[in-house]
Order: sequence, then structure tokens, then C-alpha cells
Amino acid sequence: MKLSGFLIGLLLLVSGVAQAQLYSVSRDANKIDSNLIDPALKPFYHGVASGDPLPTAVIIWTRVTPDDTLSQPVTVTWQVATDLAFNQIIKTDSVVTDATRDYTVKVDVTDLQANTYYYYRFIAGGVVSITGRTKTAPVGNVDRIKVVAISCSDYKEGYFQAYRKIADRNDISLVVHLGDYIYEQGGGQPGRVHEPDAEIYRLQDYRQRYSQYHLDPDLRRCHQMHPFATIWDDHDIVVDALTDTCFRHNQAFGPYLDRKFAAVTAAREWLPMRDPDTTLFSFYKNWRTLSFGNLLDVVLIDVRLYDRDRFADNANDPIYSDTSAHIMGQEQLSWFLSTLSNTSAQWKVVANQLMLAQLRAIDPVPVIFENWDGYPYERNKFFNHLSDNNIDNVVFATGDFHVSLALDVARDPYNTAVYTPANGDGSLLVELVVPSVSGGNYDEGSISFGGVPITLPAETLEGLIPAVNPHIKKAEITSHGYLLLDVNSTRTQGEFWYVGNIDDQNDYTESFGSSWQTLDGGNRLLPGGPAAQPIIGLPNLPGFSPGDTLGIVDTAMVSNIRPVVSSTQPVLMSLYPNPVENYSYLNYVLPAAQKVTIAIYNSEGKLMDKLYQGTQPSGNYVLTIDATTWPAGTYYLRLEGSTHQVVRTLLKP
Repeated sequence: MKLSGFLIGLLLLVSGVAQAQLYSVSRDANKIDSNLIDPALKPFYHGVASGDPLPTAVIIWTRVTPDDTLSQPVTVTWQVATDLAFNQIIKTDSVVTDATRDYTVKVDVTDLQANTYYYYRFIAGGVVSITGRTKTAPVGNVDRIKVVAISCSDYKEGYFQAYRKIADRNDISLVVHLGDYIYEQGGGQPGRVHEPDAEIYRLQDYRQRYSQYHLDPDLRRCHQMHPFATIWDDHDIVVDALTDTCFRHNQAFGPYLDRKFAAVTAAREWLPMRDPDTTLFSFYKNWRTLSFGNLLDVVLIDVRLYDRDRFADNANDPIYSDTSAHIMGQEQLSWFLSTLSNTSAQWKVVANQLMLAQLRAIDPVPVIFENWDGYPYERNKFFNHLSDNNIDNVVFATGDFHVSLALDVARDPYNTAVYTPANGDGSLLVELVVPSVSGGNYDEGSISFGGVPITLPAETLEGLIPAVNPHIKKAEITSHGYLLLDVNSTRTQGEFWYVGNIDDQNDYTESFGSSWQTLDGGNRLLPGGPAAQPIIGLPNLPGFSPGDTLGIVDTAMVSNIRPVVSSTQPVLMSLYPNPVENYSYLNYVLPAAQKVTIAIYNSEGKLMDKLYQGTQPSGNYVLTIDATTWPAGTYYLRLEGSTHQVVRTLLKP
């Protein structure tokens, strides 16, 4: 958990103790329950999504779960229309997907009109998916844009109410996910357990984890309503992931680079992001710019995977002062600085994984070397570029930290000759660190020094943060939610919005936390104005009339045109690889508790192996199939539930 280093540094301030340990997050298991699957969405159980909007193009995405043999390709038709009833279809075509890309579908729809709402859907086997809504980016003069930034959605730690509240808003143009979209560990509470229930490291593991996340109704709904732009952080691969190595990677899982490739492969399959060219080197490039007219550029960077050296253990570690130590790498840094210099946009919002600004405790050295704080050479090159080129209006939106922070960014915020806390003189830009969707916060874990629990009130720590770090204007360390960036020609305002109890799937309360703004050319934080209250109705969208409230009420677009039905039928999500050489992995979902028998039969119908027999509660399961001793041939896997059975062909070459 990234919060550990942050809290340990603050606790050192008041305790003088040299070592601390942050233990695992604990939850009230009695409050956790889950709706695993909606049979009415068959075969598009995972919904639809869109992403990376340009003025004339946008990515649309879905995943089809076929009924027939999973080794066979499936043809999927996609349609884009300007009205909800699809009477005005302006784009349509078909694509083929198969097990090699986990039956996901991703289409870059081009030749669209700028600043326009579109509706899209998919058809497979005569069945129509739910309808998604997306919007292309504007061009030219733009008066106002609202963007949401989110981070750290840990399925096992609680519900995703933040996604639902974002979906309810109809006044935003883009959802920027700053990483830790998935988490790699196993475990969880009843009804909210990560599947597979173990640390993931293989392609099939990452695919199953993305499948589980996309079955979540709140995340599915958010994707359905808004285009996303996503970057990856470490938990999307493994905690503390680097470019070529990771000291947290268990060597028993095989080579780290194989794990990294598997994780990025699954991310590119399951997320509506625009892919680069097919070369391996470009495969890992996740940095790009999305422009919204002359008002705003959203600049997405990667300070985690692309070209990042290890971070220092302490201030005496030689890499800390090494001018060749990279957090971005020369290629990306050159692109980044050039982008900031050459853009004509008034505001530049940088989507960033790790805290840019300094963070100190007792000693004048970084609390967390993993952040930009541990890479002073490249950070100073960035600072120099801003100063030398008089670049204003840069706002960093930062994830990873499980806290809400609002702060100025200066060369040395602890030196009053360089930075004046009272008025922000010396600040080069501002940074807003977003709260987590569900990643563990300070009040959801336990901290111990030498086995003695530390129970400092959150309010005490929230006061210590700006007391020791005068450039930090606000700290909140216990709430989950999201950051709304409200951008116009005079200012960018950041608003922290918080959700209720993430252990309670029925708690959809929301509250406004605080707002902070930076004025045009000011490059420093000031207290913000009134919150931009969510716009819920859709009176000006095609296909709607005044009073429609699709942001709240599940109607034809938001749920499904077909009625919701109840079913106990097992759903086979994937069987991969197929054909199988040694091992294949069966992922299936039980909508209800039932007796389950899973068996393998040969081409003559003879029972070869009974893989499982017993009663299982509702859940998302994975089963390893050992085919190492099978002779070549055709086999049939039968998954039999209480009232239904599913049969799939499995080939052994």
C-alpha cells in the first residue's frame, strides 16, 4: 500500500521512532455482498466502453462471451448513431474476435464530427448489447470543460460508488484514470474476493481480473456513460513495478518481463485506449495528449513502466544523486517538454501516477524516494523548462497515494527565499492528488511501531502534513471519491467529491469536500469557489426531452432494452489457451450457489477426468486443467450446475 511511506514519515515526526510497519486493511465482512453477473446482458456481460476521444475519432469497446466453442472466432457488428433509437446510424461494420484477444473488441471509429455526442452498440449472434454514450473532443474556442480524475480502485477493499456517482454526472467530457485500475493481490471479504484468489502474474490471471472488474455494475455503468483515458500504475502489474525489474516480484512467478508483458497485453485488450504501432518498443508507450480545443490539453504520462530506473533506498544511495537516473526517460521527457512548449492550449492538465512535489518529515530528505522526489535531476529539468520558457497554467492530477492533497509545486518549498507560503510566490505549477476509489486509507488499516499500535487521530495527521510541508494547502486522508477539474478561461478549479461507506453496496451518498483554484497565469493555489453541482438531466442531448434523468434512472440506455431476468445458469467466461499444450484455465461464474460437476470427456464420450465435484457458493471461479498427459485429440469439457450444463470443445494438438 503506497500510503504506508507517507504515514510512516508523518509518524516519525511525532514519535522519533525509526521503523514502522503498516499492516493489512481490515473491513467489516458482514457488510460485503456482491451481484456477480447480470444474465440479461448475455453475451455482453461486461458492458461497453469508450475512450481516448479526439475531435474526429473515439475508441469503442466490448467483450463478448460466446455460447459456442470458445476456440472459434466470433463476428461482432458495431454501430454508431447520433440518436438513442439508432434511426440515424452513421457508422457500422463488423470485426472478428477470438480467444487470442480474450474475445474483446476494440474499434477506433474515425471520420466523426467534433464536440458531438454519439451512441454505440454491438451485435453478436443476433443479440444487441446495451447502448453506450460517448462524446468527441471539441475544436477551436471552448468556454468550459469538466474532467474527472480517479485512481486506485481495489475491488477486494470495497464497492465502487465513486464510479456510479461519476456516471450520474452529465456535465463532464472525460474520465481520466490515473492507474491502479486493478490490483494484483488475492484475498478480500466474502462477496468481494479477488479472482483468482492469489497474486496474479500470467496473462490468463490478468484477463480474469479485468473480467471481474468489468462485471462490477458501477464500473460498467461509468464506462457506459463517459469516455475514459487511462494510464497504468504499479498495481496494474505488481507493486513497485519498474521498467526492467521489480524487487516485489516473486521469482517463482517466472521472469519479470514476461509478467509485465502479460499485464500490459491484458490492459490493452480490456481498456478502451488507443494502441500505438505494433512494435514491441511502442507497445509499452502509454503517453499521449488529448486536446479539447484551445482551452485544455490533457497530457498523459508514464512515470512507472516505460523508462524508469530503480528508486533510492535512502539519501546516501548513489542513484539518488545520479544525473542519469530516469523516472520518465530521455525519449518521453523530451516529448513531454516539447508538448508543453508547443501546445496552443491555455491549460495543461498532466495525468501523473506519482507525486511530483516534495514531501518531508523530520529530515530534509524525501519521505518517499519512489515519487518524483527520488529523481531530482529529471524533475529539475522539468522545472527549468517551465521557468526558461515561461510556461504557465500547468496542473498535475496525481494518483497512487490514497489521500486528497492540494499543493503548490516550487523548486524548494522549504526555503522562504525561494517560495513564500503565504501568497505562493515561487510556485511553478499546482498539483492535486486525488483520493482513491476504494484503495485502503489511513483509517482502514493499522500502523504499529515495534508491535505497539499507533492510534493518532486522522485530524492530527491532516494538520501535521501542511505544518511540516508549507506548500501543501489541504490534506484529507480518510475519504474515498474523485477529483473534478472545472476548467474555463479564467481559472482551473479542483473539487474533491467524496462517497459514503464503501463497505455498504447500497450507500450512494455523496458529499462535497473542498475546492481549490489556480488563476490564469497564477501558477499557485487559492481557495476555490462554489462547487460545480452535478448536472443530472439530459435536456439538450439528441433523443431526450427535458426532464429525462438517465444519470439516475435506469432506462433503455442505462440498463438493457431486454428485461432483467434471474438465472442460476453457470456462465463460462473463458477457456484459455485452447488448443492446449500443457495447461488450460477455465474461468466461470455461478450466479447462485449450487452443486457443480466439471469433467473432461474424450471424442468418444468416455469420461477422462472429473476435475471438480461439490457445492459452491455464488462466485467467480478459476480452475486449472492439466492436459500434460493427454494424447492429441478433441476433448469436451462439461460444466454441470443444478439446472443447466455448459459444454465446450478443448483441443490438444
